[in-house]
Amino acid sequence: MNGFLQQTFNGNYSMDMWIANLIPCLMVFVAFIINMLFIPQMTQAIFGGAAGLVAAAPGAVGGGAVLLAKSGGGA
Repeated sequence: MNGFLQQTFNGNYSMDMWIANLIPCLMVFVAFIINMLFIPQMTQAIFGGAAGLVAAAPGAVGGGAVLLAKSGGGA
């Protein structure tokens, strides 16, 4: 961490330098979150199969509960 700060700021710890480095770091962080959320759908669209099951799991569980309720509780 110390090496990162030394190479990034080069001894200039002014507010301008912090803000200038904050924006690219936030952009990378946001891109990571977006990719983490949408990779399963993109993978499933490209390859098909079970890659999108993680994204479809809440719908499958909700659909199963509706079917169970319609059939009288499953008992």
